[in-house]
Amino acid sequence: MLENMGVEVDSERSYVIERQAQAAIHIHDFGLLHRYEGVDFAEVKPKFEQAFARIWKRQVENDGFNRLTLAASLLSDEIVMLRAYAKYLKQAGFTYSQSYVEQTLARHAAITRSLVGLFHARFDPALAQERDQTVAARAAAIAADLDLVANADEDRILRRFLAAIQASLRANYYQRDEQGLRKSYLSIKFDSAKVPELPDPRPLYEIFVYSPRSRAYTCAAARWRAAACAGRTAPRTSAPRCWAWSRRRW
Repeated sequence: MLENMGVEVDSERSYVIERQAQAAIHIHDFGLLHRYEGVDFAEVKPKFEQAFARIWKRQVENDGFNRLTLAASLLSDEIVMLRAYAKYLKQAGFTYSQSYVEQTLARHAAITRSLVGLFHARFDPALAQERDQTVAARAAAIAADLDLVANADEDRILRRFLAAIQASLRANYYQRDEQGLRKSYLSIKFDSAKVPELPDPRPLYEIFVYSPRSRAYTCAAARWRAAACAGRTAPRTSAPRCWAWSRRRW
């Protein structure tokens, strides 16, 4: 867990506190090293603690995306959002491995933070006014930063995240339940025509649903887009390309 969060365990000391008529308390004191520059520990501390607790409780996946807490100072929920986009791109045919995607996002932490900021600008209900200008400005800034990425594979990965966020129409990221907590799953609605390299035929819209314990891919489309490759000039109403798959994760 700790190594996936971007730290190396340098030492460990264990303590046992005996208590009368109560179970003993076991304390494990770890010495940790990290390799990220410019980490603001006052800012990262509560985020790291929250992320660790959620991983421990299996509320989020235990993988290399969690290093973005330290590398990019992201909240656990923001990492879940990026993980969901990575899972969507993978099922859409993106060929890069998850570990390489994780490394790329951590290596380009500033761009990753900007991608998260773009997602917030698109969907945060508190930013209703001047949303279009804010989204356009942030997307342009990200595009300028991407021009400085020297590695072609890393550039392609980051650009796919940018395109996927720009192709997103709705997300339930900001919805809360009766206790004021986020929902246990994240759903994102995509404009399929704006997703690069998505296999044909493309439906009008796709909905991707992700959660740490189960994963389901599905698409919802009342009509197909015009299939130019088949000589059609108007959408048809036959059953759309749909699939649903889920896997419980424990």
